[in-house]
Formats: sequence, structure tokens, C-alpha cells
Amino acid sequence: MTRHLLRDLVRYAPGQLVPIVLATLSMVIFTRLATPEAYGTFILVSALATTVSSPFGQWLMQGVLRFTRALPAMAGKRSSCSPFPSWR
Repeated sequence: MTRHLLRDLVRYAPGQLVPIVLATLSMVIFTRLATPEAYGTFILVSALATTVSSPFGQWLMQGVLRFTRALPAMAGKRSSCSPFPSWR
């Protein structure tokens, strides 16, 4: 069990650490390049976009992730409502 946990941690950690490092570095670069007014506007727009996208976009991601596990079981079945007619 410990080996499985460590293997999953090694696979999962880069997906979490890389965006954190890139966001931190981009914040440092943006604060050096932009004026305080421009950076303040950027932060306000970014916060507004995040606030608006969370309630309107998270439900879609959760639905997709929920039904992604069912895809292998449905691989042999053909759905008449599929957006991809030849998808199996």
C-alpha cells in the first residue's frame, strides 16, 4: 500500500507543483514589468474572471469527470445521442 501511495504521489505532485511555480514566477515577472495601476487592473480582471467561471464552469468539469469512468464500459456500445457518430 505504501508503494502504491508513493507511486501515485510521484505521478500527482508535478501536476500540482508546476502550476504553482509558474504562477509564482509569472507574478514576479508581471509585477516587474507592469505599473502598479496596470497590475491592479490585471488582478481585478483575473479575480473577476475566476469568480464568474467557478459557478458557471465547475459543474461542467464535475459532470465530465463523473462520467469519464463509464467510458471504457460504454466503449462497445454505440450511442444514438453521441456527438461523435463513429466513436466507439
